[in-house]
Amino acid sequence: MLTAAYTAAACRIASLERKKFDAVMASGEYNCAPNAPHGMPRIFEIPDLIGLYLFARLNERGQTVKQAAAVACRVVGQLKNAVNNGLPIPEHVAVAHAMNGASYCCPGTDANPLASQIGGVGSILWTEMWNVANLKAEVQRGLAEEERIAGGADE
Repeated sequence: MLTAAYTAAACRIASLERKKFDAVMASGEYNCAPNAPHGMPRIFEIPDLIGLYLFARLNERGQTVKQAAAVACRVVGQLKNAVNNGLPIPEHVAVAHAMNGASYCCPGTDANPLASQIGGVGSILWTEMWNVANLKAEVQRGLAEEERIAGGADE
């Protein structure tokens, strides 16, 4: 089974129009997409695809590009941190937002939904918990479909 996708396939998996993705990338707001040498396609691995899928869902539900990108990129950071440390992708990720505008992201197992303070961040205003296991399942279904119809090579 595929475990990565080029940009066009990643956009299909995330149900994000390619032109919108290009515009978002040009704006500089979505800064966690994989890098690629000039003229080469980006290669989105599972954490990247989960982030792009989450970004698209948040944006279509009314969050601005900047807001959706900020949350999605925090989640991607947590997922890549786990993978880079030889750990499995966490099933849940929490993002706590402080009254001063700062935020803190951690695996869901480390989150305390009743906490009112986070050291170094301050008083918590709200906490979001993302079900990464479900997001990953959606991404894997999309990768399987890409493999079925095109073999994943489309750029």
